Amino acid sequence: MPTLETIIIGGGISGLACARRLHEAGREFLLITDRLGGRMFAGEQPMRNFGAAYVTRDYRHVLPFVGVGPRLRRRDAYFRDGDRRMTLWLPRIMRHRRPLLRALGRLIEFRTSLNRLRAACPHICQAEWIRRDPLLERAIKQPAAEFVKSNGLASLGEVFIDPVVGATIFASTAQVNTFYYLAVILPVLMPTYVADLSLTLDRLTGGFRDRIFTDRVVAVGHSPGGAMTVATADREFKARNVVIATPAHNTRIFCPEIDDPADHGLLEIPMVTLHVQGLRRPEYKPGKIVYLGHGEAVTVLLPFGPGLDVLYARTLAPDLSPYYEQHEIVGRVGWKTAVQLATSGWRPLAPRPGLFTIGDYNICGLEDSYLTGLHAANRIIG
Repeated sequence: MPTLETIIIGGGISGLACARRLHEAGREFLLITDRLGGRMFAGEQPMRNFGAAYVTRDYRHVLPFVGVGPRLRRRDAYFRDGDRRMTLWLPRIMRHRRPLLRALGRLIEFRTSLNRLRAACPHICQAEWIRRDPLLERAIKQPAAEFVKSNGLASLGEVFIDPVVGATIFASTAQVNTFYYLAVILPVLMPTYVADLSLTLDRLTGGFRDRIFTDRVVAVGHSPGGAMTVATADREFKARNVVIATPAHNTRIFCPEIDDPADHGLLEIPMVTLHVQGLRRPEYKPGKIVYLGHGEAVTVLLPFGPGLDVLYARTLAPDLSPYYEQHEIVGRVGWKTAVQLATSGWRPLAPRPGLFTIGDYNICGLEDSYLTGLHAANRIIG
């Protein structure tokens, strides 16, 4: 059996980024995946996807591969306060301008530090860089609830910010740290657009489709001479480098000896993505973004086309009658791990020589997952 230079396990955004970079460098690799696209999982029709919902101008590395759809404007986002639907543009918000200005200042500082991290990440591990940036390190260690309290954001957060956190990372403010809290509300500082993933797979895999093997990996191990083995149900491969680009629950199944302390306390959050064609009830503002509060069947109604919404739910068959006069579910995917959120510890991307574990363990987002793939490829090339 010949020994390959690199095997990549997982065909999501991080695995494809790694493959794209190795291809550009003329290196040998094989990508094994049971679902090309991973949690992006773009549908065949334009604008339909089941994963990442938006991109911003700060997504500099991944934007060449992701289409930019309609702009998501703050004035088009509605929130529920009792029986009312309201936007951010309310006179009462100005009564909170002092804490809002303090929080805005922190958010600007956070964006600057985050973009420095992104600029460095193709060559430096996220976990290593974070130790060099005191602001980001503090944000990781500080609970979001503490940030909310110290900035006087509790009353506004309950109506406006908490629903955005729930709809973006499917967790409550009480579950996350300040880093994730600020990352979720960061789009208020810049233009944000619907992510069109319909051409992303073709753009990323152009030139190396013949190096993609469709199968499910069942085990990763070692072989004599320092190489590693990757076994599927029917075949076995050998490689000097193995890049694992899957959620943590998959990694533990076929590589159980990896017991990374950074995974202890990792939040692995399930979620269902629904494509719904229908007519919303008037109070749910047809054609607008509507964030829903705690206890609702879905977290957000996100328009993706005429009469077409993307919804995120906890169950495969939520009751949608409160939101639609008539509707049809035209697409549905359940994710065992839709989002994985680190606590105070960040996973090193190369836990041991020749082995890389990449993806969104440290930072949840399309751009940052893509950057972990670049990092693994550059380490292999370098």
